[in-house]
Amino acid sequence: MKTIADTLGVVRSNLVAQATAGAPDRRRGRRSQPEAPLLAEINEVIAGQPTYGYRRVHALIRRRCCEQGGAAVNVKRVHRIMKAHGLERHTGNGEERIMTAASPARRLLASAAAISRASRAVQQAPHRALGHNPRGRSPITGIGGPRDC
Repeated sequence: MKTIADTLGVVRSNLVAQATAGAPDRRRGRRSQPEAPLLAEINEVIAGQPTYGYRRVHALIRRRCCEQGGAAVNVKRVHRIMKAHGLERHTGNGEERIMTAASPARRLLASAAAISRASRAVQQAPHRALGHNPRGRSPITGIGGPRDC
């Protein structure tokens, strides 16, 4: 391939791209399985427990498949189907979570801890700017430490 590319005066990667340009795209992997039976099973589980997310739904479906002797279902597939059909319960950013009575107290403690970390960082900023590191480690790599010389 190198000899051909040198003879034509082109780069090898360009030569490969030109050779594959006319070829039809072949899909790799297995063909997709029909979603309808799995979607029906997901809807059946959600009808009984509407608060379940994709992980719990997958666990229940997998348990049913194992009991009946069927093939296991992939959790990613369950998640993809639930997401495509609008059956997902949580967005992941915490907005839809149910708040408990302890939540305001936890949020207050978390904000106090964040303020404490921020004030500590402000106090240490002048020392770090001068190259002083209290742990004796490199600020870039994090390697090293106190040494006995």
